[in-house]
Amino acid sequence: MGSLVEGQTNKLTIAQLSPHHTSEAKTYKPDFETMAEADIDFPMSKVMWQRYKIGISDPNLLATSTNCIRLWRYDNNPNTSGNTPGQLQQVAELRGKDEYGPPLTSFDWNDVDPRILITSSIDTTCTVWDITTQKLKAQLIAHDREVFDVGFFTGSLDCFASVGGDGSVRSFDMRSLEHCSILYEVRAAVAPPPPMSGSGSNASSSAISMSNNNTPPLHQQQYLGGGKKMPKVTSFTPPLMRIACHPTDPNYIATFALDAGVASILDVRVPGIPVLQLIGHKAPIQGITWSPNHRYRICTVGADNNVFVWDIQKSLIIRDQQQRQEAHDAMNQLKTSGGVYPNDVAGGAGAQPTISLKQRSVAVDPSLTYGARMPVSSVSWSTIATEWIGITFGRTFQALQL
Repeated sequence: MGSLVEGQTNKLTIAQLSPHHTSEAKTYKPDFETMAEADIDFPMSKVMWQRYKIGISDPNLLATSTNCIRLWRYDNNPNTSGNTPGQLQQVAELRGKDEYGPPLTSFDWNDVDPRILITSSIDTTCTVWDITTQKLKAQLIAHDREVFDVGFFTGSLDCFASVGGDGSVRSFDMRSLEHCSILYEVRAAVAPPPPMSGSGSNASSSAISMSNNNTPPLHQQQYLGGGKKMPKVTSFTPPLMRIACHPTDPNYIATFALDAGVASILDVRVPGIPVLQLIGHKAPIQGITWSPNHRYRICTVGADNNVFVWDIQKSLIIRDQQQRQEAHDAMNQLKTSGGVYPNDVAGGAGAQPTISLKQRSVAVDPSLTYGARMPVSSVSWSTIATEWIGITFGRTFQALQL
């Protein structure tokens, strides 16, 4: 676990379930005990153990992201005495030429070769590292604005996806980095109008420029009844904050936008629109993760204190049935019309018939719910004990059993 405190007072902590833990205890006893601890300068945007692969990975190696990637090794039987049973030792730093580089927003380990790691940054780039040589393998400008998260597609050494401040999900192949595929883009939303004259000090921070008498320029004015003027309504594209690539099926990706209470499930074979939407949170979603061993389960956490586990199998079946029915209806319509376009339709008389299916999302309700005491800030699904989910809120870590 990593702390999130402004300033140079943060800690990386390894904890395990205390042998004194009991769910029936009537008096307070700590459920977890600290095994090792290390000081770190800046708040960590992500902490992650190296993915396990026989003969390649180190089960005691983990990474943290701040303004660089730090690699740590956990020793549960150190030779030196200390305040904790174990010890954390920093073994490497991965950073560019600039000693004080831009903050890293996230990173991911490759599951085919766990020696490969990719990072995302607010400077619009993604960077691929080889931790064995501690050298940069590739770097690219991935988005038009900040890159907020990145993840490898399961089973692939070269393919990854990212989300960013431009509101898009993009996929890349390291064998051809000059090209990318835009899998999904958030629709632009209407921005609230800026304050009118006499509204106070907030007027100066408005996105619409004002003249000295607090009146918008003519090209930014709209007219209401009676000749009244109001600032022109603007739009903005919400950033996509997190991405979760499916751990067993490379076709599915989950993501959510800033301040959104809905998460979207994307199918890379059907770009442009979510195949499913997870609807249930009453406040912004703040974390998302797939089950490591159940193809159709996914978990979201939010600022509404809620933890939701969703089973999307039935919804995917419903969507497939809808598409098959639409294809059947479209074929019947073509047969009825003789299989050609009317003269007034693009393509002209005698053009080859095509089937255009409606692209639609299916709404999903949660199958399991849990209410925390405070807004939940992050979530992690254990890859070993897969019946356990870890969440954090405030100064608390909690383990939930399904």
